[in-house]
Amino acid sequence: MDQSNNSYRVARFGNPNSPSSLAAVDSMHHFIEICRKFDIPVGLVLFSESYFRPDSKLDFLLERTLQLCQTRKLRCLDTRPIFLPHQGDIKLWASRLDPHPSAFANLLVAERLMETFRDIWLAR
Repeated sequence: MDQSNNSYRVARFGNPNSPSSLAAVDSMHHFIEICRKFDIPVGLVLFSESYFRPDSKLDFLLERTLQLCQTRKLRCLDTRPIFLPHQGDIKLWASRLDPHPSAFANLLVAERLMETFRDIWLAR
């Protein structure tokens, strides 16, 4: 993600009371309500961009999402502790041109993912 896109998101969502921030939170609440109406479990897995790009300024979005998870009593897996030993390591990237999570990054998360959601998945 280039710096201009980061700057755009900080400008648009940096203030938690901005119209864009409030609309995003409202959309999340609406999504959660639809899932609950149809008895669909909801859980989130949060990949912090800062562990793929240490200069990222976007973790405030992750913190707000964690707060939403707590408020709405959603299971949420924060991957930051998992990636901390590898912060900034390009082996977390899908490729040197693509900072999406690599197979290695997903492997690191897989065990914690099962620990976090196993009982929900096995109960269905």
